[in-house]
Amino acid sequence: MIYENNYSVAADGSISVVPLSELKEYCQVEVSDDDSLLTFMLSQAEDWIADWCNLQIQPVDVTIRCKQFPTGWGSIVLPVSPLRSITSVSYIEDGVSTAFTDFHVMERSGRIAGLFRNDPDVDWPDVEDKETYPVTIEMKAGFDSADDVPVAIKASIKDFVKGEYDFGAPNLDKLKRWLNNERVSYWSL
Repeated sequence: MIYENNYSVAADGSISVVPLSELKEYCQVEVSDDDSLLTFMLSQAEDWIADWCNLQIQPVDVTIRCKQFPTGWGSIVLPVSPLRSITSVSYIEDGVSTAFTDFHVMERSGRIAGLFRNDPDVDWPDVEDKETYPVTIEMKAGFDSADDVPVAIKASIKDFVKGEYDFGAPNLDKLKRWLNNERVSYWSL
Protein backbone atom coordinates (compact mmCIF):
# COMPACT_ATOMS: atom_id res chain seq x y z
CA MET A 1 0.00 0.00 0.00
CA ILE A 2 1.81 3.12 -1.15
CA TYR A 3 -0.74 5.63 0.10
CA GLU A 4 -1.00 6.96 3.62
CA ASN A 5 -3.03 4.87 6.05
CA ASN A 6 -3.39 4.29 9.75
CA TYR A 7 -4.78 1.47 11.81
CA SER A 8 -5.87 0.65 15.30
CA VAL A 9 -6.01 -2.67 17.11
CA ALA A 10 -8.43 -3.75 19.84
CA ALA A 11 -8.21 -7.02 21.78
CA ASP A 12 -10.65 -9.65 20.59
CA GLY A 13 -9.89 -12.20 23.28
CA SER A 14 -6.77 -13.82 24.56
CA ILE A 15 -5.06 -17.12 23.95
CA SER A 16 -2.42 -18.71 26.12
CA VAL A 17 0.30 -19.39 23.55
CA VAL A 18 2.66 -20.93 26.12
CA PRO A 19 0.95 -22.04 29.35
CA LEU A 20 2.71 -20.94 32.53
CA SER A 21 3.14 -24.57 33.66
CA GLU A 22 4.91 -25.43 30.39
CA LEU A 23 7.11 -22.35 30.68
CA LYS A 24 8.04 -23.16 34.28
CA GLU A 25 9.01 -26.68 33.27
CA TYR A 26 11.14 -25.32 30.40
CA CYS A 27 12.83 -22.79 32.70
CA GLN A 28 13.20 -25.43 35.44
CA VAL A 29 11.26 -23.35 37.96
CA GLU A 30 9.61 -25.50 40.62
CA VAL A 31 8.19 -22.85 42.97
CA SER A 32 5.40 -20.36 42.40
CA ASP A 33 7.22 -17.36 43.91
CA ASP A 34 8.09 -16.00 40.45
CA ASP A 35 4.81 -16.78 38.66
CA SER A 36 3.86 -13.12 38.22
CA LEU A 37 7.37 -12.29 36.97
CA LEU A 38 7.30 -15.19 34.50
CA THR A 39 3.82 -14.16 33.32
CA PHE A 40 5.09 -10.61 32.72
CA MET A 41 8.16 -11.93 30.87
CA LEU A 42 5.91 -14.18 28.80
CA SER A 43 3.88 -11.17 27.70
CA GLN A 44 7.07 -9.24 26.84
CA ALA A 45 8.45 -12.17 24.86
CA GLU A 46 5.24 -12.58 22.91
CA ASP A 47 5.13 -8.87 22.05
CA TRP A 48 8.78 -8.74 20.97
CA ILE A 49 8.53 -11.88 18.83
CA ALA A 50 5.23 -10.79 17.27
CA ASP A 51 6.81 -7.44 16.39
CA TRP A 52 9.98 -9.05 15.02
CA CYS A 53 8.00 -11.50 12.87
CA ASN A 54 5.38 -8.91 11.87
CA LEU A 55 2.62 -11.14 13.24
CA GLN A 56 -0.36 -10.52 15.44
CA ILE A 57 -0.33 -13.49 17.79
CA GLN A 58 -3.35 -12.63 19.94
CA PRO A 59 -6.77 -12.41 18.24
CA VAL A 60 -7.64 -8.76 17.57
CA ASP A 61 -10.13 -6.55 15.78
CA VAL A 62 -8.31 -4.17 13.41
CA THR A 63 -9.60 -0.95 11.86
CA ILE A 64 -7.59 0.37 8.92
CA ARG A 65 -8.28 3.86 7.59
CA CYS A 66 -6.88 5.03 4.26
CA LYS A 67 -6.88 8.40 2.55
CA GLN A 68 -7.82 6.68 -0.72
CA PHE A 69 -8.20 3.39 -2.52
CA PRO A 70 -5.29 2.31 -4.72
CA THR A 71 -5.27 3.78 -8.20
CA GLY A 72 -6.25 1.56 -11.09
CA TRP A 73 -6.65 -2.08 -10.18
CA GLY A 74 -3.89 -2.11 -7.51
CA SER A 75 -4.30 -4.09 -4.33
CA ILE A 76 -4.56 -3.14 -0.68
CA VAL A 77 -1.92 -5.02 1.30
CA LEU A 78 -3.15 -5.53 4.83
CA PRO A 79 -0.62 -4.41 7.50
CA VAL A 80 -1.60 -7.03 10.09
CA SER A 81 -1.45 -10.80 9.74
CA PRO A 82 -2.49 -13.52 9.91
CA LEU A 83 -5.89 -12.50 8.58
CA ARG A 84 -8.86 -14.26 10.15
CA SER A 85 -11.61 -12.39 8.28
CA ILE A 86 -12.64 -9.13 6.65
CA THR A 87 -15.62 -7.72 8.52
CA SER A 88 -16.33 -4.77 6.20
CA VAL A 89 -14.90 -2.36 3.65
CA SER A 90 -16.54 1.04 3.25
CA TYR A 91 -15.83 4.53 2.00
CA ILE A 92 -17.27 7.99 2.45
CA GLU A 93 -18.00 10.09 -0.59
CA ASP A 94 -19.85 13.40 -0.43
CA GLY A 95 -20.71 12.69 3.22
CA VAL A 96 -22.35 9.33 2.47
CA SER A 97 -20.90 6.05 3.74
CA THR A 98 -21.04 3.23 1.20
CA ALA A 99 -20.28 -0.44 1.79
CA PHE A 100 -17.86 -1.84 -0.76
CA THR A 101 -18.08 -5.55 -1.55
CA ASP A 102 -16.61 -5.86 -5.05
CA PHE A 103 -13.28 -7.35 -3.91
CA HIS A 104 -11.73 -10.66 -2.95
CA VAL A 105 -8.99 -11.56 -0.51
CA MET A 106 -5.85 -13.21 -1.74
CA GLU A 107 -3.59 -14.74 0.85
CA ARG A 108 -0.83 -17.24 1.15
CA SER A 109 -1.63 -19.71 3.92
CA GLY A 110 -3.16 -16.87 5.94
CA ARG A 111 0.19 -15.09 6.24
CA ILE A 112 0.13 -12.16 3.82
CA ALA A 113 -3.23 -10.91 2.67
CA GLY A 114 -4.39 -8.31 0.24
CA LEU A 115 -7.67 -7.05 -1.17
CA PHE A 116 -8.09 -7.17 -4.93
CA ARG A 117 -10.90 -6.01 -7.21
CA ASN A 118 -13.10 -8.85 -8.48
CA ASP A 119 -12.83 -7.43 -11.99
CA PRO A 120 -9.26 -6.23 -12.72
CA ASP A 121 -10.61 -4.10 -15.58
CA VAL A 122 -12.63 -1.97 -13.16
CA ASP A 123 -10.86 0.60 -10.99
CA TRP A 124 -11.38 1.05 -7.27
CA PRO A 125 -13.74 3.90 -6.32
CA ASP A 126 -12.03 7.27 -6.78
CA VAL A 127 -12.21 8.79 -3.31
CA GLU A 128 -9.47 10.80 -1.72
CA ASP A 129 -9.42 13.23 1.15
CA LYS A 130 -6.25 14.94 2.30
CA GLU A 131 -7.69 15.72 5.74
CA THR A 132 -9.59 12.57 6.71
CA TYR A 133 -9.47 8.86 6.01
CA PRO A 134 -12.59 8.07 3.93
CA VAL A 135 -11.74 4.39 3.32
CA THR A 136 -12.29 2.03 6.28
CA ILE A 137 -11.45 -1.66 6.43
CA GLU A 138 -12.59 -3.68 9.46
CA MET A 139 -10.92 -7.04 9.94
CA LYS A 140 -10.04 -9.72 12.45
CA ALA A 141 -6.41 -10.81 12.71
CA GLY A 142 -4.25 -13.04 14.87
CA PHE A 143 -4.33 -16.75 15.58
CA ASP A 144 -7.61 -18.42 16.55
CA SER A 145 -5.98 -20.70 19.10
CA ALA A 146 -2.61 -21.63 20.57
CA ASP A 147 -2.64 -24.73 18.34
CA ASP A 148 -2.47 -22.45 15.28
CA VAL A 149 0.70 -20.67 16.45
CA PRO A 150 3.79 -22.17 14.75
CA VAL A 151 5.96 -24.37 16.97
CA ALA A 152 9.05 -22.22 16.30
CA ILE A 153 7.23 -19.12 17.55
CA LYS A 154 6.27 -20.92 20.77
CA ALA A 155 9.83 -22.21 21.22
CA SER A 156 11.20 -18.70 20.67
CA ILE A 157 8.85 -17.30 23.30
CA LYS A 158 10.12 -19.90 25.79
CA ASP A 159 13.77 -19.20 24.88
CA PHE A 160 13.22 -15.46 25.27
CA VAL A 161 11.80 -15.89 28.78
CA LYS A 162 14.42 -18.45 29.81
CA GLY A 163 17.24 -16.12 28.74
CA GLU A 164 15.67 -13.18 30.53
CA TYR A 165 14.93 -15.22 33.66
CA ASP A 166 18.32 -16.95 33.85
CA PHE A 167 20.63 -14.20 32.61
CA GLY A 168 18.68 -10.95 32.85
CA ALA A 169 18.39 -10.65 29.08
CA PRO A 170 17.30 -12.93 26.23
CA ASN A 171 19.84 -14.02 23.63
CA LEU A 172 18.44 -11.77 20.91
CA ASP A 173 21.06 -12.74 18.33
CA LYS A 174 20.09 -16.41 18.62
CA LEU A 175 16.38 -15.56 18.52
CA LYS A 176 16.76 -13.29 15.50
CA ARG A 177 18.68 -15.97 13.58
CA TRP A 178 16.07 -18.58 14.46
CA LEU A 179 13.11 -16.33 13.78
CA ASN A 180 14.58 -15.10 10.49
CA ASN A 181 14.86 -18.71 9.36
CA GLU A 182 11.34 -19.42 10.62
CA ARG A 183 10.01 -16.26 8.97
CA VAL A 184 11.37 -17.40 5.61
CA SER A 185 9.81 -20.83 5.91
CA TYR A 186 6.63 -19.43 7.49
CA TRP A 187 6.01 -16.86 4.76
CA SER A 188 6.84 -19.24 1.93
CA LEU A 189 4.32 -21.96 2.82
